[in-house]
Amino acid sequence: MGYYQKDKRVQSIMLEINRRLYLNEPTNEKASRYGRIKDIVVEYIQMLKKGL
Repeated sequence: MGYYQKDKRVQSIMLEINRRLYLNEPTNEKASRYGRIKDIVVEYIQMLKKGL
């Protein structure tokens, strides 16, 4: 994050989320904490858009 939106060579970032955080395996159904994980990711993306 130290270079995002500060260095023109950095044009994107990759966010990886461990599926065990939001899915129940092996059924791949949404875990009970799915909504909270989604909210965290949305908040993070909004922070990036604001340039924080």
